[in-house]
Amino acid sequence: GIERAKKAHTAALHRLRDFWKYLRKKAFHQEDGVAASDMRDLLRVLDGLEESIQLAVSEYEALLVNYSTSTELLRNYANFTDHVLNDSLVAEQIRAQAQSLENPDSDEVSDPLAGEVKQQGL
Repeated sequence: GIERAKKAHTAALHRLRDFWKYLRKKAFHQEDGVAASDMRDLLRVLDGLEESIQLAVSEYEALLVNYSTSTELLRNYANFTDHVLNDSLVAEQIRAQAQSLENPDSDEVSDPLAGEVKQQGL
């Protein structure tokens, strides 16, 4: 359920954090280059990050098939898309979908002229 998706989401965030920590290691700032063992370790960290991301995406997509109107799920997925996948445009679209589910009448009133036309019965 959603708890598994949240857990996978958190794991992906931790792996992303670990990736950036690893890049800040002193070994990557040496003038004589990067050791082969450091590159192997970096690739291992990247593989773990990719696995975590794929697991979280799979969990969210499976949930969205059956619970596409869950605003909590949509907001969590939007945060994942924004913070882990770094796709703020898609994240905002997902948030807008959640917002429209919470306030179904807001679409009609968002345009000031639409409210005026509705009042006049046109």
